[in-house]
Amino acid sequence: ATVHKVLQPWPGVAVRPHGKAHKCVEVAQQQVASGCVGVCAAKLGEARVFLEGGVRDVLLSNQLVGQVQADRFAALCAAHAQARVSVCVDSVEGVDELARAAEAQGVSFPVLVEVNVGQNRAGVEPSEVLALVQHVLTQAPHLSFGGIQAYMGLNQHVRRREQRREASEMVASKVRHVTEALKDAGIECPCVTGAGTGTFELEAEAGALTEVQPGSYAFMDVDYSKNEDMKKEVIFK
Repeated sequence: ATVHKVLQPWPGVAVRPHGKAHKCVEVAQQQVASGCVGVCAAKLGEARVFLEGGVRDVLLSNQLVGQVQADRFAALCAAHAQARVSVCVDSVEGVDELARAAEAQGVSFPVLVEVNVGQNRAGVEPSEVLALVQHVLTQAPHLSFGGIQAYMGLNQHVRRREQRREASEMVASKVRHVTEALKDAGIECPCVTGAGTGTFELEAEAGALTEVQPGSYAFMDVDYSKNEDMKKEVIFK
């Protein structure tokens, strides 16, 4: 697949495409068969369909709000015990709701702390990540720390490549601040995931991510043709 060829200079960066771009089990299976480590899902329903379709590694790349949603997620993990199912968090309350749900279902699963790298839509500020990770590690025995998510959707459609590169480096700088703080506290960060179709190559080049989440690349959308380096053809397959 072209997406893997683009990333050949950075062999340590895995690909986890976002399934919201196609919402299709068959496409997700082809992506995994091509070398992707798994898929992202935007909603619990999407995650359930991918898992029932045989995808064995699904990241719910949003936060769940409320005990009912947390209970549904834990039940999904219990129903697919052979799969790796993870979810993002950005609050103590969210962690505690998932911890109670996991204990009730008798399951364990990884949570990834979402970092606000500039989108101001979700996530904790870089300076607050360590405290939330420590809460996961010390107050949520049925959860494990799976890493951090650092997604910046606003950068995907920055038209000029050099401006997108600069924006990607700004994200990487914030990520390094977080991972260095975790390292200084003696905490290993297993995964740093983020990026999208417009920036995954540039964010891999910036060196802060271990995993990228392009979604639109599978079929593309017309707006990407307005990016100066994506005008001539659908280059990602």
